[in-house]
Amino acid sequence: SLTILGLVPSPLHERLLDRVAGLSFGDAVDFTGWLDDEEYNRRVDGVDIAIQLRTSTNGEVSAAAADCLGRGIPTIVSAVGPFSGVPNKVVGKIAPDASADKLAETVLMLISDSRRRAALSRASLRYARKHDFRVAARRLLDALS
Repeated sequence: SLTILGLVPSPLHERLLDRVAGLSFGDAVDFTGWLDDEEYNRRVDGVDIAIQLRTSTNGEVSAAAADCLGRGIPTIVSAVGPFSGVPNKVVGKIAPDASADKLAETVLMLISDSRRRAALSRASLRYARKHDFRVAARRLLDALS
């Protein structure tokens, strides 16, 4: 199944609902809407593969993608902003202007390759440990000293 976690802006949500309705697997797509922390964490803990797509960024890091990396969930991200610098062994990357076919190819490759998923999982856990808030705070304090 495909689950879209969180709010989707109204015009986009309506367009997505229309497109999903015409698909043979439309019943397997779930839009959760806003979730409280407990339900969000429960849902994220049940994810096999995460996808966080963006066409642009203002320099911020997606908290959802960071949550997935910290849990060792194989994650596909748009190669923009801070995630463009994350090593390819940590996340699967896709160009922000990639076609739907290219995205589907990337997702299907990851679904069908258990070794790649396991490698991404291990690498994302290592990466998250090296880049957690404590490490960032320590680096900031060192820089200010």
